[in-house]
Amino acid sequence: MSKQSVVVLQDSDDAISDVVKALNNCSNFEVVASSCDGEKGVELISKYNPNFVILGLVLKNLDGVAVMEQVKKLNIKTKIVILDFDGTLADTTGVILNAMQATIKELGLPVRT
Repeated sequence: MSKQSVVVLQDSDDAISDVVKALNNCSNFEVVASSCDGEKGVELISKYNPNFVILGLVLKNLDGVAVMEQVKKLNIKTKIVILDFDGTLADTTGVILNAMQATIKELGLPVRT
């Protein structure tokens, strides 16, 4: 079985590192690129056309909602998983649903401090 490619876009190197570590524990995912910058993230998504994007909403230069809008505009067929560490998701749910065909599912996972 081939690995599913993933681009990770999060607001900090620490958050990226945590996501990459978690995905590395799963044998069927391969992180092909990562960034804290939304503009760079759109470039990476265009370049790699990943199966999945793990997306934070707070990014440098271009926020997560704008990244989703660009992905939609460019007609890139990828699955976007929003990983929200700081509660931003609750404030932007309507905007996200308007930007993309999306389903919102809160997991209620404990936050590491």
